[in-house]
Amino acid sequence: MAQDHAFERREATPRDRPTPAGVAGWALQVLRELALQDWVVLAYLGVLTLAAAAATTTTSTRADVTARTGVWFLLWCATLAVVRGRLLPGRFISPLAYRVVIFTSIQGSYLVLRDLLPLVNPGSLDAELLRFDLAVFRFEPALVLDRYVTPASAGWFAFFYFGYFLLLAVHIFPLVLLGRDHRLLSEFALGMLVLYCGAQATYMLVPGYGPVHHLAGQFEHPLPYGYFQRVVVEAVEQSGAKKDIFPSLHTGGPVFLTLFSWRHRRELPFRWTWLPTAFFAANIVGATLFLRWHWLIDVVAGVAAAAAASALAAHYAPREAEMRAERGLAPVWPPMLRER
Repeated sequence: MAQDHAFERREATPRDRPTPAGVAGWALQVLRELALQDWVVLAYLGVLTLAAAAATTTTSTRADVTARTGVWFLLWCATLAVVRGRLLPGRFISPLAYRVVIFTSIQGSYLVLRDLLPLVNPGSLDAELLRFDLAVFRFEPALVLDRYVTPASAGWFAFFYFGYFLLLAVHIFPLVLLGRDHRLLSEFALGMLVLYCGAQATYMLVPGYGPVHHLAGQFEHPLPYGYFQRVVVEAVEQSGAKKDIFPSLHTGGPVFLTLFSWRHRRELPFRWTWLPTAFFAANIVGATLFLRWHWLIDVVAGVAAAAAASALAAHYAPREAEMRAERGLAPVWPPMLRER
């Protein structure tokens, strides 16, 4: 297929195209080289920085949060200038810098949300989200599942809730750092970046703490404080953004990985991993409800966001690769290893 062949074409080098004249020409060349995922991350970090700067509070917290989001924004801009502008020679340092910065920018900006969300939207929409669930779905899973809370069931779901991070790691690091299939990497990364940037920006519009806080007085059975439950609670207390419930990324991330693995189930390693991925994903989604972190609408929104990001990436990634090859632009992901 023409779309697959686009990934196999020879990478264009600086000798293949005329060198832009002066700084202005170089800047235009950088803009031409930007991929869709570059714009997604740029827009996301820009929105966070502007939201922090526009917060109505005048405390020193606003200045601190604005500076922290601004650092991530400027770091990403500098990385794009260096990588897309080919300021670093070689096929290792520049591609590695691009990979490290794009990953740390998303994770680092999430850690800023803990202080940013209360500034941008100090309220909570938990009551509205509960009313929506009861009006549309006629029940709230956290309350229904309360009767099934035991040390064994709580431990099971706490293990899978924390396993979310392992599931992400075993997909992200091999594909981004070791993957040689540019086609798979481009689709995977575009979908994940659209999903996570979009969801983390949406937290500013729909803040909430979830049933664990809003319905604290209505549960008859407290969650047993076993090992994995303690690990989960400590992770949320230390690093969580607190008001990051809509949409549920503990739902969206695993569902996206399942859809991606299913789509490529005829290829290795997904031929063997798609079923375990689906099993883990189903339990992680269940854990978000059983452990009272999310409303049902949060989970539904997470599924919808994952499906939309998956469909967009599957449709656009091969077309972007073909377009870039036809225009003599560098690949979306600067190659570190010899590609397949």
